[in-house]
Amino acid sequence: SEMENLQGDMSKEASGFVIEANLDSKRGIQASLVIKDGTLTNGMTVAIEDCICSTRIIENFLGKITKEETFSSPVRVFGFDKLPKVGAEFRSFKNKNDALKYKEDWQNKIIKKETLGVAEETGKKIIPIILKADVCGSLEAIEKEIKKIKNEGAEFKIVNQGVGPISESDIKNVSDSSNAIIIGFNVKADKSAIEIAQKRGITISFFDIIYKMTGWLELEMEKLRPRIETVETTGKAKIIRAFSRTKERQIVGGKVIEGNMI
Repeated sequence: SEMENLQGDMSKEASGFVIEANLDSKRGIQASLVIKDGTLTNGMTVAIEDCICSTRIIENFLGKITKEETFSSPVRVFGFDKLPKVGAEFRSFKNKNDALKYKEDWQNKIIKKETLGVAEETGKKIIPIILKADVCGSLEAIEKEIKKIKNEGAEFKIVNQGVGPISESDIKNVSDSSNAIIIGFNVKADKSAIEIAQKRGITISFFDIIYKMTGWLELEMEKLRPRIETVETTGKAKIIRAFSRTKERQIVGGKVIEGNMI
């Protein structure tokens, strides 16, 4: 930092990046952050894309509770409403309404981006995937592997993902049960989720090894991709004369003008 002459402003509201995020059974969703600039204090609201959290508890890199941390410090914050993405930028706000406005603006930007992307549709069949895993790192690794699976007639799209067991709400969010794929990686499914899935005829697949999961997905894509019927023309003939005709067949004479006739 001395060589690059990097400087920070302690009077600003803290901003930085997410370095880890996971679901703790006792504390809820927590995230480890690195403050790039500004100061993070108790009572502020942290916004990471569409995830919100009030900084009631802040831990420093030693795991001790602290009231204030400034730039270049790693911290852990608890109580997010959704699991943040690793590498995402965070912003902090003294006023919660400002944080909610930031979240709303980010969501509107994503919706606009998706709307503009409709014109760029490839005409492929979209196979939706709901993905749940044990840790955030697994989600990122699986997402990269799924993007590598290519097919001319279809493609996978992860419509929802998260950390923790497969819940009832995950099943209810499936709009197209005939094509949707629900995957649990190193996690289980709630009893209520299994019951709803059975009623809707939805299969939940569980894996603990990524390459086995991708191999299975390749087979599923082959099953679900659209089939195109083709007619191959081997030859053409010109009818010169018609002979006898019955109910089921007609005998004609002709001349082959293209290809072969066997």
